[in-house]
Amino acid sequence: MADRLHYLGPHDALRLDLACRPLVEAFGTAPVLVGSALARPDYRDVDVRLVVSDDRYRELFGGSELLARLISCALSDWLGRASGLPVDFQVRSAAAAAAYTGPSVPLGTRTYAAVRWTDSDR
Repeated sequence: MADRLHYLGPHDALRLDLACRPLVEAFGTAPVLVGSALARPDYRDVDVRLVVSDDRYRELFGGSELLARLISCALSDWLGRASGLPVDFQVRSAAAAAAYTGPSVPLGTRTYAAVRWTDSDR
């Protein structure tokens, strides 16, 4: 990738970032953008991962991979509707995520200041 963080359009990136804010608050950690949207403009879906400690993962899902997949599916749908993007969201334990060595971009942590226009700006 040249000098781009990702191949999402600016409005898509903003909507995805804003949609991820509640996840940061709920889980205490920022989800990250990974996968093909970082590498090429013809990405099929937008891969978002939330990595939690192994203990937190066990606490949340009690060893049930079915529950982890169900929650991931529900959050994929919710993030997709909120952002307008085809989101593939997954919650991963730190141990499962350790094998991933590719790039990632944090989501849901940016601050957007309100812009105030004055008559001199027009």
